[in-house]
Amino acid sequence: GTMTTVAATNVFVRNATLTIEPGTVIKGAPNSSLVITSTATIEASGTAEAPIVFTSSQPAGSQTAGDWGGIVLLGTAAINVEGGTDNIEGFAAGTVGTVYGGSDDSHDCGTLRYVRIEFAGFELSTDNELNSLTVGACGSDTTLDYIQLHKGNDDGVEFFGGTAGISHALITQMDDDGLDWDFGWTGKVQ
Repeated sequence: GTMTTVAATNVFVRNATLTIEPGTVIKGAPNSSLVITSTATIEASGTAEAPIVFTSSQPAGSQTAGDWGGIVLLGTAAINVEGGTDNIEGFAAGTVGTVYGGSDDSHDCGTLRYVRIEFAGFELSTDNELNSLTVGACGSDTTLDYIQLHKGNDDGVEFFGGTAGISHALITQMDDDGLDWDFGWTGKVQ
């Protein structure tokens, strides 16, 4: 696969589809995350032989939980908050691209398949860490399958409303919950 180093910033994908090829290793720097906004999708389909790995940019052997932020998927499915939309946790108020929620319960945030997310959960502010995988208001057409979440600083995966499910999930060595959900999530997990 190819090696990509992301600058120390939060990357927001808007009005586009981010496609990541099998076998790609993406290294996140401190204070960075990947946010797929509600106007975008991600297509990251690895294979068992060539998974896609989102990892720390720190040298092997010195990687640890919280080295980078993690992945945030935002959609337009229902969340049970007043007004029907909210800003996803982890970012400062007013950050552009963090709004999620709506009324499309089949909204497709994209595909994560044969993906490993490790050493994530950077603390953006005091007591405010990102999860390894944050899924906000993604709908039932979203595919989350064969995903390992390893050694994150907050939750392995946290669902905020929506109807997306996750299958073949392996969650190891989280500092908080392996699986968490809020705001009326109604998906299924395996």
